[in-house]
Amino acid sequence: QKFVVRIVVAGLILVVLVKLLLDCYRLVIAGEKTINLPMKEFDLLVKLARNEHIVLTRDQLMESVWGYEYYGTTRTVDTHIKSLREHLGEYRRLIQTVWGVGYKFEYKEKGSESLL
Repeated sequence: QKFVVRIVVAGLILVVLVKLLLDCYRLVIAGEKTINLPMKEFDLLVKLARNEHIVLTRDQLMESVWGYEYYGTTRTVDTHIKSLREHLGEYRRLIQTVWGVGYKFEYKEKGSESLL
């Protein structure tokens, strides 16, 4: 048995396909390109997209995506953001760095200083 959850944000379609509640595939459809993201990168993208225009600190992202029990450093977030941007290709500019603070998801319509 399968079911699909779709989240549409800023022209990206974030798709979660769950099969038997055991196997989980997380896809992003960006334009005509389908991207299969690792779980943490997908979770980061969803967290950022659901908080569009809001700067999230590395600590907030760590707590939300990795949970309270994770003992790594906040540089883990930076590493995953870098990989996520590489996967997103031309859509990488949707994730902006706010130096010294964290990251935000920022989408602007084409024609208004588009980020795409």
